[in-house]
Amino acid sequence: MGVFVNSKVSKKLKILIVNQNMAARSELKTMLANLNQPDVDLMRDGRDLVGREQSFKYDLIFIREDLGYSLTGVNLVRYLTRSNLIPKWCKFVILTDNAQTICANPIFRHLRTEVLEFPLNYKMIENSINATIESLDIFQNILKNLNQISPSVLIKNIKNIDPGKFDQTHKDELLELKIKLLLQGRRPDLAWSISEKIALSSDRVREQLFISFSVGDKRQFLHTLDNANGSEILRKGCIYYQTLYNLFNEEPELALRHFEKLEENTLHPNEIESHALLLQKVQGLTKAINYLDEKEAIKCDGFDLKNSISLIRLLCYSMALLSGNTDGLSAAKIHERMIDIIRNNTWAKGSFKYNIYKPFILLGLAALQGKQLLSNFEKLYDLRHQLDVKQLNILLFVAHKYGLDNQAIEVHKMLERNAARLEISPELISFEITHSEVMARTLDREKQKQRYLLLADLHTKSGRVYRALRKYYKSHQLFGSDDSEKLKMLGIMHELGLKNYWSFKSIQVLEGIQSQKLDKDQKALMGKLKSSA
Repeated sequence: MGVFVNSKVSKKLKILIVNQNMAARSELKTMLANLNQPDVDLMRDGRDLVGREQSFKYDLIFIREDLGYSLTGVNLVRYLTRSNLIPKWCKFVILTDNAQTICANPIFRHLRTEVLEFPLNYKMIENSINATIESLDIFQNILKNLNQISPSVLIKNIKNIDPGKFDQTHKDELLELKIKLLLQGRRPDLAWSISEKIALSSDRVREQLFISFSVGDKRQFLHTLDNANGSEILRKGCIYYQTLYNLFNEEPELALRHFEKLEENTLHPNEIESHALLLQKVQGLTKAINYLDEKEAIKCDGFDLKNSISLIRLLCYSMALLSGNTDGLSAAKIHERMIDIIRNNTWAKGSFKYNIYKPFILLGLAALQGKQLLSNFEKLYDLRHQLDVKQLNILLFVAHKYGLDNQAIEVHKMLERNAARLEISPELISFEITHSEVMARTLDREKQKQRYLLLADLHTKSGRVYRALRKYYKSHQLFGSDDSEKLKMLGIMHELGLKNYWSFKSIQVLEGIQSQKLDKDQKALMGKLKSSA
């Protein structure tokens, strides 16, 4: 029986299929060939996509959700996005047996990630190709220049795009690109207004939570929370937000209470990690390890879960050794348990997580024992541009332990870049807990403050004002601020049109600044701030 190709399928795309099943890979490749798409690469499980320096030039990637080796399609999409290994205009299609589970965790991409549920047919694949071609026609040139041309110029280019003939997906993609540019252009107020127009509720909630989190405005979050009530999928993002908000305000007990509003029986491995770390922070190591034992016993058939729990246990034990809060276990006993986990058959060779984390875990473990493996550190340090936040956080810890100040700052810069890509997610919750512990346990208070202020100043000079604001606020929260530091923060807030940033209230702060101690430029800024307060 012949296959009739829709006339819209005209442009040739560079396509990748990642699927363990050889027959399914071949069948999809045949469907694509019949739809006038011959440039198709095949990959079995996706491990070759991980840990590379060279990026991939694909326009469209089909990924099977269950890839084996404790690697999932959703995690691979996030990994490739955060590592900048694929073009901004690349579109992903996740192939799964259960679309609802995948849709519960919306992924940020400039072009919307599609989810297709088996069995596949020609119409579904044709629609994905057509959607990709149309998205590329509209957005590819803009996305190519996203970090090369000023946001104001790109916004003008977008204004010339007529969305009148767009379908709803492309209208939403256009709105989300406008939000990105308006945030870069320091107009969070307009970005928020545009977010209200996004039709797909999961994307709208994701964007609004990100805007609210970036500008430190909990009122916007409460507005989003009201609109998300009644939907378990949308509530997840709001629970993540509440957890992070409480962690940022040094209220871990409240953070745990909010996180435990999630349905325990449906938690994914990244959520289990966040829950275990929160339990450890509030109730101790024993509680966290017992929780992980219970999760593994209930879901013992999941290879991805077993490998994830192995990694989480190592993380909990590392945090215990770092903090000294071991619940009575000796350092030698914890070390013995960690070595057993690394050697255990659930942490099987070939596993995605085994391969990418083992050298970092062993390096960190050696540093915890007071051993100095400088050559091992240098090899991993040279790879810092390819690493994720877990790997970089371990490197930062080791650099601090070894007293390598310059390398520590370079690692911290990369850590800041990658952490900014974590969205409002369980990964960001886990990072906030572990990174705060590393900073608090490896630097004294004066050096911590110096580091936060250094990063804030670097972000300010590079135009990353939201990140700068977050670092100034973190320093202010933990160590207090002098009038000069308060003015830097107030200056950024003024530029963004913000009166408040979380608990930092501009009017109250201005009233407490002693103007007679300021220099000429600071007094001028103070006058401008008071006139607009």
